[in-house]
Amino acid sequence: MNSFLKKPWSRDILIGLALLTILCLLPWLGMKIYYFRLLIVFFIYATIVSQWNLVMGIGGIFSLGQMAIFGMGAYTTAWLAKYADWSLWASWPVGIIFAVIASLIIGAACLRVSGVYTALLTLAIVAVMQVLIQTDTACFKPMKTGGCEYFTGGTMSLTKYGDLGMRDWLGRKDWIKGDYYIGLAILTMAVGFSIFIVRSPIGVAFRALRDNNLYAVSRGMSKFKYQMLIFSSSSLFTGMAGGFYASHYGATGATILNLTLMLLLLAMMIVGGLGRIWGPILGVGGLIALQEPLRDIIEFRELIFGFLIVIFSMFYPQGIQGLIEYLWNKVFKKNAVINQ
Repeated sequence: MNSFLKKPWSRDILIGLALLTILCLLPWLGMKIYYFRLLIVFFIYATIVSQWNLVMGIGGIFSLGQMAIFGMGAYTTAWLAKYADWSLWASWPVGIIFAVIASLIIGAACLRVSGVYTALLTLAIVAVMQVLIQTDTACFKPMKTGGCEYFTGGTMSLTKYGDLGMRDWLGRKDWIKGDYYIGLAILTMAVGFSIFIVRSPIGVAFRALRDNNLYAVSRGMSKFKYQMLIFSSSSLFTGMAGGFYASHYGATGATILNLTLMLLLLAMMIVGGLGRIWGPILGVGGLIALQEPLRDIIEFRELIFGFLIVIFSMFYPQGIQGLIEYLWNKVFKKNAVINQ
């Protein structure tokens, strides 16, 4: 048993199973609807950040384009449901496919740049996407009551395209439990995928290219192959989270691409521990909890998130997970010495 627990992947699986058990049981403990909504936000954010961590933390690619991939998944899902009259269950997989295609385009564009230029390029992609949505004023579909509907929803967002049917299946009282478990399932798959990537030879290759790119390439590793692989694989669950966002909230607008949300998610990843499996999850949980007391000073949130990014990047890049590991090792190694 001790040898089993010493293996990093086995500890990750046990931690994951423990957390999954707790989260599966929470809805049956009389949880208020407010906490259902808060945990669904947690599932969506944690999925995005865990996959962004694969690109930035494991792959070492300073991409800020994750929200463009998320937005592509959300908008494609909502657009097909609204204008093509598809069910969300049918449009959601197509949204995931479009998210993967978008990630391949972004990944290919990033091949010719590195470092801060990658960040600027991907940030520009997100900004252009947001501007195109917000400035869409061309009439796409006339409304029977007068007025027009826009291709992207414009500043009004895409709305009235249905939901996943949980209200019909579970009733108005328990429908949110259905969405809760869908969000939990997405996060479980995303974290499981992250564990597989980080602990497998593929993860070793990603870290080799991150830590010493020239040496890795000289040893026969293909930068193109692995960069496209990490962008496309991480986009699968990011696009899935985007489609779930669209279906759960019933409205998809350009606000999902704004700088505030991007800064928040980036802060979650860095505060939790960049390049670590559980760091992003801890960061999301910690900063969602922190947002509640910040509601009265909402205008300073960007400043606070930026401050956290700078402090943790400069003074404690290991993040919350690194701190927990340090304290754990210190306590248990001390006990081991005492017991000898």
